[in-house]
Amino acid sequence: MSTVSDAPSVIALIGNPNAGKTTLFNALTGANQRVGNYAGVTVEVKTGEAFTPHGHKLRVLDLPGCYSLRANSPDEKVALNALEGALPSEQIPDLVVCVVDASNLERHLQLTLQVIELGIPCVLALNMVDVAENAGLRLDPAKISEELGIPVVPMQANAKKGIVELKQALRFPFPQAATATWQTAGVDPESARRSYISQLCELAARRPDAHQQTLSDKIDAVLLHPVLGWISLIAIFFTVFWAIFSFAETPMGWIESGQGVLGSWVESLMAEGDLRSLIVDGIIGGVGGVVMFLPQIILLFLFIGLLESSGYMARAPISWTE
Repeated sequence: MSTVSDAPSVIALIGNPNAGKTTLFNALTGANQRVGNYAGVTVEVKTGEAFTPHGHKLRVLDLPGCYSLRANSPDEKVALNALEGALPSEQIPDLVVCVVDASNLERHLQLTLQVIELGIPCVLALNMVDVAENAGLRLDPAKISEELGIPVVPMQANAKKGIVELKQALRFPFPQAATATWQTAGVDPESARRSYISQLCELAARRPDAHQQTLSDKIDAVLLHPVLGWISLIAIFFTVFWAIFSFAETPMGWIESGQGVLGSWVESLMAEGDLRSLIVDGIIGGVGGVVMFLPQIILLFLFIGLLESSGYMARAPISWTE
């Protein structure tokens, strides 16, 4: 924590990818930004400066977008290290702003609860309230604040709505850290969080018609089902690997044909000997053998990216055992 009265307080912005975190960071700091890659990682952390309505200077950290604090990936590890004060030349933040997509609270509040469990003062930025309202959700920010024990600010960062209210919530001194009331001895933390979030959403994020479901809700009912979820997971992975080998077959054939044409062309220009063998069999053959797998690698990373950006990888049955 900051101990020097004239030193800027440090606040960290954290949230799932596509929650509007960086948009909020830009709205708070303007053009006054720096980007740093910390030793051992390639994940960027942006820093900038902002001021509260009372003129208190803030140093703002824009942490990498992540779905949890399990530290299983570089972005999660950097985010957790930042919150624990383990980054080089960085202290533990005085306050954390958890940016969530108001239309997907069940997914995004998982990370918020993990941050609260660390014992750091938090403010919940309830972003994209317009999207939630268009989806028919009736949000009760006051009830969410009461249940979580932290300030909750509804906002629309891309339109700069709620920025002033958020800055007022950041005024010095910061609020006390909330108590993680959902934690129970002998109960799996993941299960406890899911149960608590489900109850919270029933209270504060209701639809006019309790039986009204969006397409996302209907898909979740199948993909996250205790039994059907595992079947869906196996089917999805099978489809991904089938698509990788099937779709990559054509470009792999092109590469193999190109390798043969290039090798034949070089053979027609050079006399038989060790040099020609080195170029045709060693360089062209060796490089071609590696490049031939490039389509499969590209497709693999493409499908992994799609699964991660949709949020499925963080909530798939396989993650329940982590």
